[in-house]
Amino acid sequence: MRRKGALGAVLIILMASFCTSAMGQETDIDRLRETGTTLCQIEADMQKYLGNEVTVDGVFVSGFEMGWFEDLVACDIQKRARISYTFDSNYRTITDRRTLRKFDKLAQKKLPSGQTVHRIKGRFAVRVEKYPNANPNENRYDFQIRILKVVLVED
Repeated sequence: MRRKGALGAVLIILMASFCTSAMGQETDIDRLRETGTTLCQIEADMQKYLGNEVTVDGVFVSGFEMGWFEDLVACDIQKRARISYTFDSNYRTITDRRTLRKFDKLAQKKLPSGQTVHRIKGRFAVRVEKYPNANPNENRYDFQIRILKVVLVED
């Protein structure tokens, strides 16, 4: 009889401990945010990041034949850079299967009425590059952000 009471007390303590830690728990993105680079930082100094691979926290926005990134917070940038976003040809093999399935599921999810774009919050490994102008008369973009890997996706 005494053994059941001690076991019950241990279970109550464990449950209380779990509930307390779960209530104050940050999301994966919030917890990792301190180590990632923001899109605002990149856009504010594109030359600094040129040719570098960095990890960014942001929202990938995709719609019909378009896609771009938004920072998790509003940027206070006077002059916006003209940026093209593209997925690297190997991102699907580099991204772990579970994360890729989650990303694909969110990107293909049926949109509610009135909504025209998917918004996927996550962490992405990217490389900042000069935009490869194939045509010398083309100057739509100055830079390209190449998505190398989907690191983490939030629901």
